[in-house]
Amino acid sequence: MFAVAANNVPTGLVDFFHGIQVAITFALMTNVVQFAWHSRKKKRGMSHCEKYGPVYILLVSTCLVMVQPTCMLVISSWGIDNFFFDGGNTNALVPNTTTGWLIQVFCTYVGYILLFIGVFWTTQLHQKIYKQWIRNRGLSRNLQKAAGKGSVEIKVAG
Repeated sequence: MFAVAANNVPTGLVDFFHGIQVAITFALMTNVVQFAWHSRKKKRGMSHCEKYGPVYILLVSTCLVMVQPTCMLVISSWGIDNFFFDGGNTNALVPNTTTGWLIQVFCTYVGYILLFIGVFWTTQLHQKIYKQWIRNRGLSRNLQKAAGKGSVEIKVAG
């Protein structure tokens, strides 16, 4: 359905939106890196890798995520052969060449996975979720009471 609609769009408009996509993606990704750097530079008592590890991961993520949109911009702007699609329908959403698949999987998908990891590490979101989980379940109070008695007994309701 999208491919049919894309066939009716003028190429100048497609080229324009490839440029917009690159600009917006780059702005968003670099803002996430800046947020991580400002958040982590305040931390004390850590090694360099502990302190700035998420920033480096987010920098790599930015480079990987930007590969595919930049390739599409270069292909459409300079009129070079499209190495994402092999003849036929070049407006498909999924590449049908080896190069296209490699860029899609190893750059775009790995880039977004690294973005997820870097943001979690920067914000310590995994620890916040764990603490809230414990707090919501009342586990910390129950474990403290059990520790005061000297033994822990787990009962399963059934």
